[in-house]
Amino acid sequence: MKKKNIKLWKRVSLLLVLSMLLTALVGCGSKNDTTTEDKPAESNTANTETNAAETEAPTDDAGDPMVIDMVAMYTYEDTQVQKDLEEKYNVKFTIEQVAADDSEAMNLYWATGNTPDVCINRNLDVKSLFRQGLVRSFPVEWLEEYAPDYMKSIYEINDPNDLEHGKEIVMSQIMVDGECVFVPRDSVTNHVGMLMCIRQDWLDALNLEVPTNVDELHDVMTAFTKDDPDGDGADDTFGMHGAARNQRFGTVFAMNQWWPNSYYMDDAGKVTYSMTTDTCKEMLTLIKTWYDEGIIDPEFVTDDRQAQRDKWSQGMFGIMVDHPWWFGKNTDNVQQMLTNVDPNARLTFMEPFADEEGVQYINTWYPDCISDASMIFGKDCPDEVIQKMLTIWNDAVTDWDWFVKEMYGEENVDFIYNADGRIETLHTEEGDTFATEDYGSLYDFVPIGTPREKFLTVTSLKGEADLYELSTSFTPFYMDLNFMAPTLDEATSQKASDVKTLSDEFYANAISGEVDLEAEWDNFQQSLIDAGLNDVIAAYEAGGIR
Repeated sequence: MKKKNIKLWKRVSLLLVLSMLLTALVGCGSKNDTTTEDKPAESNTANTETNAAETEAPTDDAGDPMVIDMVAMYTYEDTQVQKDLEEKYNVKFTIEQVAADDSEAMNLYWATGNTPDVCINRNLDVKSLFRQGLVRSFPVEWLEEYAPDYMKSIYEINDPNDLEHGKEIVMSQIMVDGECVFVPRDSVTNHVGMLMCIRQDWLDALNLEVPTNVDELHDVMTAFTKDDPDGDGADDTFGMHGAARNQRFGTVFAMNQWWPNSYYMDDAGKVTYSMTTDTCKEMLTLIKTWYDEGIIDPEFVTDDRQAQRDKWSQGMFGIMVDHPWWFGKNTDNVQQMLTNVDPNARLTFMEPFADEEGVQYINTWYPDCISDASMIFGKDCPDEVIQKMLTIWNDAVTDWDWFVKEMYGEENVDFIYNADGRIETLHTEEGDTFATEDYGSLYDFVPIGTPREKFLTVTSLKGEADLYELSTSFTPFYMDLNFMAPTLDEATSQKASDVKTLSDEFYANAISGEVDLEAEWDNFQQSLIDAGLNDVIAAYEAGGIR
């Protein structure tokens, strides 16, 4: 096999606990898996300090506390975070907790007519709740009146190069029928791209280098499959798994600007479905070749994410695709899954392959400020509660010392500043107070709209590479959508679901050989039209914002 001199990406930096932690806060599933993406930020925070007193509503020194009724997930009562907030703002939170990760329970809570003052949105159908009169609106001007610095940070997260465009993206998402219903919530980590890691120890064992294009990838996957990279004498390894949860092989083909089951809008407002393109046909043909050669795990078409990770931890394949969060989180990360079983395993990260013009695209998600962790208000919520909550959220980005105290606890007890001036948490184990209960409280009380320049002050004890910087060093290519899509009505939403089902089936069957890709391509395209694809595209073109 021909070898080439390849410049490996090697970084040594301790960045990740909050890089990874923050992604957890916004939900690793976000709307597509997940999530969506950003540019590297500077770690120097001194120049960005803001006097919180300039934007914070005055704390009441006397009188009864303002009672705020809240329903929330991931919330624990009577934590230090809650106590600090209640003292600082002369408020009293009454909390009804809904089981974490139980979206059905949250929807049922609202469906039975409950209307708390405050709720952190967990993929609720807020538009429907608003039209039913269960959720109230508020003047959009309040966002910048009571939380100006917070809103600026949200605009910046959505477009760091053009705040007005960032604001346009945000505003397109928080309005329902011309009224402001959501307080947006976002995180820098929600915008980072998918990474591909590879077994460096397998490369070394076979005298190979990190692939930089699809041809080299094919050669490496072939060697990983046929040349016994783990040295156990058994024919029990593959080059790559298809990456469950719709990640599939899309990350490999970012240079083609292609992702399965995706809708894309051009500058003229015309929408194209990715499964109807010539590129789709080419990609499926290539993956089928890999499948036929036996260099990818054939069970990728049926394996769920857990099955994929079980195989990864057992050393059954050599290339893994996932979000930086899963490579760097404190516990149960993708690296640990492997090294816990094989302590000699070593990983390195592959740069995305370049297109013909030398551009390196990386898969990420289109900005989404409302699908998970935005704040909404029940129909009877008083104005002053909304204003107070906006003030509290503003402090998350204006008073950095306050944020650090509430997020990490006491210096030298719960965290330290390392030699680079970055925060290292001292709590890394499950059950640790500030890693669970207090942290969980903060999840619902304080938004993680951390400014970019602050973001790089948080780090990880286990981060072996600056994954955040790596994942934001390339040109984003959006998974699923590259525009703000309107909410589809029930009939059109069903058509979109039918289209996806047909596409998923054809994707798997064409690769496995259950159907003849070339012979059935035209029939597949017609089936999409019959299922209502054109209606879905028309709805997106009519209401979408690029």
